[in-house]
Amino acid sequence: MVPTRRQYLQTIAGLGVTTIGSNTASDGTADTTGEDWGQLGYDNGNTGHARGHTGPTERAGVAWRADIEGHYYESAPAVVDGTVYVGSADGQMYALDAADGSQEWTFQTELNIYSSPTVADGVVYFGSTDGNVYAVDATDGTEVWTFETPYSVRCSPVLADGTLFIGSKYRLLYAIDAASGVEQWAYGTGTRAGPSGSPAVRNGTVYVASDYRLYAINAEDGTRRWEFEPEGGIHASSPAVADGIVYIGGDRGAVYAIDADDGTEQWTFQTGEERTYRTGRWIWSSPAVTDGTVYVGSGDKHVYAIDASDGHEEWSYRTGRTVNTAPAVADDTVYVGNVESTLYALDGTDGTERWTLGSIDIHYSSPVVADGSVYIGSPDGHVYALDEDSGGGSIAVDGVDVPLPAAGGLAALSGAFGYAAYRKVSADDDRTDSTDDHSADDEIDQIEAGVETSKAPTVDLSP
Repeated sequence: MVPTRRQYLQTIAGLGVTTIGSNTASDGTADTTGEDWGQLGYDNGNTGHARGHTGPTERAGVAWRADIEGHYYESAPAVVDGTVYVGSADGQMYALDAADGSQEWTFQTELNIYSSPTVADGVVYFGSTDGNVYAVDATDGTEVWTFETPYSVRCSPVLADGTLFIGSKYRLLYAIDAASGVEQWAYGTGTRAGPSGSPAVRNGTVYVASDYRLYAINAEDGTRRWEFEPEGGIHASSPAVADGIVYIGGDRGAVYAIDADDGTEQWTFQTGEERTYRTGRWIWSSPAVTDGTVYVGSGDKHVYAIDASDGHEEWSYRTGRTVNTAPAVADDTVYVGNVESTLYALDGTDGTERWTLGSIDIHYSSPVVADGSVYIGSPDGHVYALDEDSGGGSIAVDGVDVPLPAAGGLAALSGAFGYAAYRKVSADDDRTDSTDDHSADDEIDQIEAGVETSKAPTVDLSP
């Protein structure tokens, strides 16, 4: 297909040779470097491990909160060269100043944006449920090209060797020339369900979950190398690839390690009891992989650390509710959110809690870590920047404004309000597992219907 509204020569002359961020190699590959976080899953292997990045470890406060027009639901931010890029259910892609959250530009599509942006070579790439894949100028938001597909594009793109890989709900994986927007090939993935999450690309192979299976596709010509279908299938987890192994979660609550070359299963780790998606033991979280450890959230309300070599459990941490987001790992800290509206910072070595920040709706958007801050979007219509130095503001509990402590001050709010909006947990804190009486079926039904399922109070976290 050909790009619309702008011609190929305009792209080359005016935009294609511009680089505003440090997240892209000179070969047109969006593997993030430096302190940028340029795509979902951080790098093309979708490992979620930002080696060398730093984030808040002792405590966290709200540095800024940016309003977006419409409820942000799934799109995870990208942070490149001082700008935060994020999509919204109002159909707009937003560019925000990473320092204060002020709006730099917006780009309007026809329908919702659930796709997380990939930013590379001065261009922002993303999909929309209007059926299009877009490339827009990262500096001013002007359109570079548009690629039309027959159906909704909720997946997030990956850029490797000048080719953009992205799936559509029409059960197709596309390879698109990143400079011109011209299709190189398309691979059909069966008849049951289209690609979900984000592909991973390593060593000339595209790994993508679709049709309840994991596929390995030749990146050059779109031919299939192998496929893997576990019992119960794969619904929403994206693959992560590291050291020749593909890691992915399944709908029966298991994490799988698969040989990247031939698709053979290396090990399986079962979370909680083995149950089906409808009874709440699925894994929609995409794994993060560091040096020898796999981190993943689960429908059984836990975050798990799993030995990457043999699949044994290193530690587990119980949160209050389902964990659907992908962990982000930086400086030996695991950042992950749950549908209880709580963001956790856990010690990557032993799983002890470093801090939690509550009352920010999270659900499916994954946190990213860049330049000492954590950025996350929320279905409450805001994007948040959190850092170690900020604090203050207030929360509204039953119509009463309750001040938040400044960073370094008292780190817990509870008592009469029965809710800890922000707390720093010391090493000797006797933390008990939280419980709730929501069934998994009720929770999923309410989330899909757009109903707030958290027990947390309405919150205003304006700094």
